[in-house]
Amino acid sequence: MDCFYTENSISGDCLNMVLETMAEAVILVDRENTIRYCNKSCERLSGFSREEIIGKTACDFLRCSNKEDCSLFENGNIHNAECAIQRRDGTLIPIRKSGRVIKKEGKIVGAVETITDMSVEKAHEDKIRELERRLQRHNHMELPDLIGKSSAMQRVFQQIQFAANSQANTLIQGESGTGKELVARAIHTNSDRKDGPFVAVNCSALPENLLESELFGHVKGAFTGAIRDKHGRIERARGGTLFLDEIGDISPLIQVKLLRFMQEKEFEPVGDSTPIQSDVRIIAATNRDLDRLVEEELFREDFYYRLKVFPLYIPPLRERRDDIPFLINHFIEKYNRYTGKKIRGITDNALEFLLSYSWRGNVRELENAIEHAFVTAEGAHIDIFNIPMDIRKKGLGGTSKPTPGTARPDKERVEAALRQYGGNKNAVAEHFSVNRSTLWRWMKKYELL
Repeated sequence: MDCFYTENSISGDCLNMVLETMAEAVILVDRENTIRYCNKSCERLSGFSREEIIGKTACDFLRCSNKEDCSLFENGNIHNAECAIQRRDGTLIPIRKSGRVIKKEGKIVGAVETITDMSVEKAHEDKIRELERRLQRHNHMELPDLIGKSSAMQRVFQQIQFAANSQANTLIQGESGTGKELVARAIHTNSDRKDGPFVAVNCSALPENLLESELFGHVKGAFTGAIRDKHGRIERARGGTLFLDEIGDISPLIQVKLLRFMQEKEFEPVGDSTPIQSDVRIIAATNRDLDRLVEEELFREDFYYRLKVFPLYIPPLRERRDDIPFLINHFIEKYNRYTGKKIRGITDNALEFLLSYSWRGNVRELENAIEHAFVTAEGAHIDIFNIPMDIRKKGLGGTSKPTPGTARPDKERVEAALRQYGGNKNAVAEHFSVNRSTLWRWMKKYELL
């Protein structure tokens, strides 16, 4: 180190003490770029001892992607070059180095380089980029066919975003027809797995033995009819999302096998004991009360809690009636495209009826009603007469058609039917399954003419 001080400068021992107490790693190299000295911080950063470091070339010790960052003697100095150190354990630590040549009697005799550990800063930068990416994804969240302006649906959209930003198992709960698969697809589409497959399985559509094979696959000869190896849905969903619809209907055997997969991330095909690993995100859905099924010991409690790491509830349509006009417009636009018709909207009378209906089948039932209306609608607007008859009857409090010999309906029911059908006596007569003459007699009796 005698080249770094003179009789009129700091002593060698004092300089050594300064270097050894520095938080930054420091190396000194000779004219051949061979390391002749390193401080304790350099040992801690690299995981190598001083004896192992000294004698290496700086370019071997500090891995720089840019050759100019190793050209210290040609350039005279280097400032904040981004390089890396490979630690003893093999990990690469991002560093930033600066260096300056040292001259003695006008000649370059070596150089000093300071090394700053950038791993913490790099981790912060990566976190910031991830947050920016999530924010951008949030601002441009894709929600195909999920329609809703109500506060209830805004909460659902927020929950979708939370789920999309996570890898946690998600359990979607809601009545039939609320759009559980649409929500599952939205979670997948807005997640890091969006480029992977989305594989859906209706668990209630298959008996236990077929569902087991469908999920986990089988090998040739596993059972009668297994004439070749078959990949299951779990394997086909690798790198993506597996959507298990109607999860409340699966048997205890399938529950156990799925629980093991969710815990171990591996499964065995039917007829084979060789475990197969598959990186899959699980989203399940049900319209059943799983809490009650657990209490009745019809659904495994440990499996239930594995599924509902992140529960997501979709409200029924009757709890978000404000969305009905938007859904109607959405379906009118959809079926205009499909049918080539040019229906512009819905009459006030029909809208009032649809807003008051209970919609036990939820959005699916509403879409069915609009599709049916497209079959019979002839004008520019859907009228109440275009709504399916069974819905129109239920809308009047479950009024059923009278059978021969049945007493005439009371005045309130007849008035309700007249309001529903806008005074159209043919439609009211059809509703009650009577001819116009009978309806006329009722209206005369009730002074409704």
